[in-house]
Amino acid sequence: MDKENGNLNLWKKIIDFLLNYSPKLITFGGGDPFIAEDFFRLVKYVKENNLSVQVDTNGIALKRNMYKDVADYIDLLGLPLDGLGS
Repeated sequence: MDKENGNLNLWKKIIDFLLNYSPKLITFGGGDPFIAEDFFRLVKYVKENNLSVQVDTNGIALKRNMYKDVADYIDLLGLPLDGLGS
């Protein structure tokens, strides 16, 4: 959802296309989706279409002010258990 990966309207069109296949869950991943400026707007759009949302993330951009939106709109959150050293 940036210059390299498209804008919010493009991603909504992709979701609309996927709806033709009657999915039950959409998974976002690839590093850290929370970096994308319009990420929660897209997640809300997915939820408006009665789909579950899974986010697989390294969590680097996940901030405390996002916790409520995570709780409200994300059904599954995948975080790595490895860390920086012991």
